[in-house]
Amino acid sequence: MPVSKSDRCVLCLKPFNESVKEDKKTVEHIFPKAWYPENTPINLEKWRVPSCQKCNNDYSRIEQDLLVCLGLGLFNSDENAPGIIQKARRSVDPNCAKNERDRQKRLMLKKRIAGNLSSTDQIPQKAMIPNFGPPPNIKGTQPVLLIKADHIKLFTEKIVRGLTFLLDGYLIEPDYSIDYHLLNDKDSEPHLNKICKLGETYHKGPGIVVRRAVASNDKIGSFYHIEVWGRLKIFAIVTKVKALRDNKE
Repeated sequence: MPVSKSDRCVLCLKPFNESVKEDKKTVEHIFPKAWYPENTPINLEKWRVPSCQKCNNDYSRIEQDLLVCLGLGLFNSDENAPGIIQKARRSVDPNCAKNERDRQKRLMLKKRIAGNLSSTDQIPQKAMIPNFGPPPNIKGTQPVLLIKADHIKLFTEKIVRGLTFLLDGYLIEPDYSIDYHLLNDKDSEPHLNKICKLGETYHKGPGIVVRRAVASNDKIGSFYHIEVWGRLKIFAIVTKVKALRDNKE
């Protein structure tokens, strides 16, 4: 899919400046290429948007960490995620490195992930990402990987900002708020039904599905249901900041 034109970064809204390295225009995949399962069609067009070099670099690190942490929480039987577990493991395996620089990067990632690893036999349900908890028949102490809430938030905002621009041609300006919720299947069902009834569904291979509905009275206000690997399910809403404030008062 061709990249739409913009003189600003779709993600941070900062103007491009080719004379400053971090502000140079580049291309960012809305969903990282590594996140697509191995059975994704070869000719599938992946969503891409214009971004600055800084956002490209920052999101690359965030999404790499998320791939490892979430990927290690999958099962080999997950039909919507073949090869993802293996990708997550290879990412932190220095023996899979192409060269010394790559080896050092994998070692650094492994160290970073290891710093988020702990174990417990008492995991509060509310603290777990829905659909990523241990199987019900598993008892005793379990390894736990901590994931920064900010990483999920930024990842969600990136998808929403990217698709709003790519599908509608709009940048989400500061007068709009992007809120999100991680939901289990039961809690997400009523939101999902509304979005499916009023909006459109976009399939990007077997592992990525985005359902989206745009508010009839607002070109940017919208609802999203983002599903990755059949496990990670995010409900997001884009709302005018003033309207959101008025509803709370």
